[in-house]
Amino acid sequence: MKTRITILLIFLSLNLYGQIKTKIYLLVILIIAGLTLQSCKDIDDYPTVIEGAVENFYTKKPIDNYAIYIIAEKSGFGGTISGIQDTILSDSSGRFKYSFTATNGYRYYIIAFDGKYQGLSERELQYERTNKLDLALKPLRYISLQLINKTGKYKRVTLPNRFTDQSFKFNDTTVIINHVVPDSYYKLKIGLYECENCGTYIVKSENIWIENIDTTYIKREF
Repeated sequence: MKTRITILLIFLSLNLYGQIKTKIYLLVILIIAGLTLQSCKDIDDYPTVIEGAVENFYTKKPIDNYAIYIIAEKSGFGGTISGIQDTILSDSSGRFKYSFTATNGYRYYIIAFDGKYQGLSERELQYERTNKLDLALKPLRYISLQLINKTGKYKRVTLPNRFTDQSFKFNDTTVIINHVVPDSYYKLKIGLYECENCGTYIVKSENIWIENIDTTYIKREF
């Protein structure tokens, strides 16, 4: 009888230990699962935010409808693919805010350009946080550049544009160059060609100081 009681107590003790051990295992699994879910939330679900304001550098007045472009870029074995994900426009008070869920493996950055105000060069966004961006922009001015083919030696002329060179038959002509920041200078680079299709040319390069007026007038003879 005594032996049976002892065996029963041992069995109950082992059974109880097994239940406790199982509960400990379950608790550990639940903790790990919770941490994993939290980690997934931090990576995939926490938004990336960009917010700020745009104002005129001189007057300090807000600039509305200023376009900021969000670019998504992904690199792989086949090269790099990038494109505009969305466009943010500043409101009537010059403010803007945009939120999105970043995708792992992508790089995000912003650029801005406008026909009236200074542009914004590439700035990379930080994942899963608020990116502050306050811009004080200078209004753009114009250069009115008059080129005169005085000697008649040159047949074609090239001038720098935003993305590529502009090419013109070199008669007496006036060319308007846009996107110039005031109280600074413009790097003017003129290519002069002696024939319409030849590849060799003469380069004339100079810095043009920009007046703080709507249009700066320049006249050059060749």
